[in-house]
Amino acid sequence: MIDLTRQPLSFPPPDEGSPQHVRSVSTSDIEEQAAQLRGWQQHYSQLSSGAFRGEFRELELHGLQLFFETTSSNLFQTGAIQKDTIAIGLPLAYKGEGHFCGEAMSETSLHFFSGKDGFEYLSPESLIMSGIVIQTRDLLEQLTQREAEVVSALIEKPQLVKVDAHSIAALRQFITSISQMAEHAPQALENEQLLHSLGQSIFNSFIDTIVTRIDRDAPRLSNAQRLKLIKDVRDIVVSAPDAPPGIQDICNALNVSRRTLQNCFQVSMNCTPLDFIKIVRLNGVRSMLRHSTTVSEAAAHWGFWHFGNFARDYRALFGKLPSEEHSLLQKKR
Repeated sequence: MIDLTRQPLSFPPPDEGSPQHVRSVSTSDIEEQAAQLRGWQQHYSQLSSGAFRGEFRELELHGLQLFFETTSSNLFQTGAIQKDTIAIGLPLAYKGEGHFCGEAMSETSLHFFSGKDGFEYLSPESLIMSGIVIQTRDLLEQLTQREAEVVSALIEKPQLVKVDAHSIAALRQFITSISQMAEHAPQALENEQLLHSLGQSIFNSFIDTIVTRIDRDAPRLSNAQRLKLIKDVRDIVVSAPDAPPGIQDICNALNVSRRTLQNCFQVSMNCTPLDFIKIVRLNGVRSMLRHSTTVSEAAAHWGFWHFGNFARDYRALFGKLPSEEHSLLQKKR
């Protein structure tokens, strides 16, 4: 189980300056809380004693909804999501035990709320649930035929879906950083191009986590084929620096499956394709720092929408903050 003593999310009340793509509320009533998930037909019953506290944040990102819901009490939830819609939940933190549609929650399970039948959820205390909501058609159109077949089977009924432990941990870290960005740098959500890029990144991160269980027997490439594929991916990234490609974009452009792409980078680079794309972009920023006036100019050119995460990733790769690197490189000119 996940038991975090420090809550990773904060939900300040919205104000007049909040981006139009963000909705954030706090509640003290379970019925009001249940109503925040629009279209879900939710009903909550409180089981544990004490005053209820709930919070909800919703980000609308070009056909994709990202939500974060915090509930303080142990609840019995029932509901059903609207037709032709898929919802995939990712618990970020909770205390105690929970059961979804008769199955015990675990750190390595995603919640599939979708399907023809309604769901029952005995949710644990201090639950922070994140997730995405997307139209079924929009989701399946972005998958390969094999992926679409497997995902279609998974969404037929509400259930827990076990995935790779490393992948889901990375997904939690990424989704938590999105919430922190929405709180500390909400101005980023006013940029339409960044909203599109962010939506694609969220979609790809969820799908990549799910498809770790798909096509495990994908054909292995030779060393030469892997190096050629890596070069081709780099060329795609460099060709449009301010619009990082999604994994499905790359698969379509290079006519490879997600699993083949994953295997290639795992074997040759010991990283994921998304890690490699980020590394290429960070190197692009470093090269641009020699000539750019500011660090933010170079970061924006290479599509980095969250400056705090960008600075952290830059230092992890190069051993210096981008501001320090910029000063040193400028002195050498």
